[in-house]
Amino acid sequence: MSIKIIITVLLIINFLDAKDMDITFDISKKSAYQGEAILLDVNLSQLDHSKVMLFNFSIKKSQKFRFRQIDFREDNRYHNLKQYYKFLIYPISSGNINIKFNMIKSITDDEKVAYSISGDKDNVKGLVKNDIILNIKLK
Repeated sequence: MSIKIIITVLLIINFLDAKDMDITFDISKKSAYQGEAILLDVNLSQLDHSKVMLFNFSIKKSQKFRFRQIDFREDNRYHNLKQYYKFLIYPISSGNINIKFNMIKSITDDEKVAYSISGDKDNVKGLVKNDIILNIKLK
């Protein structure tokens, strides 16, 4: 029984300044048999180099597929964050599969980062940042 995964990417981004980061998806095949692994690569890149950015990214659980993250790499050069994720997706039901993601983009600045690490082990200071939740769906 073949399962189709449609590769139209819908990015529903709930903020005005969508030009500060880029998200790319690469999927190994558009259709697969039930239980056959599909490789999904996700690349997150910071485009606005005037800010300090942090990304928190994951796949939302679904009844239609299982997944396993098999690789994660991060290049966190000064104001130039890049994250690379690799997942194996295992379809467990027939039909079209929508893959939804959880993502939080956090924005802060150098002064707040320096302040958060200025305390000692008994005087921990939190990082003040602006968290922006992104709703992403791979359909």
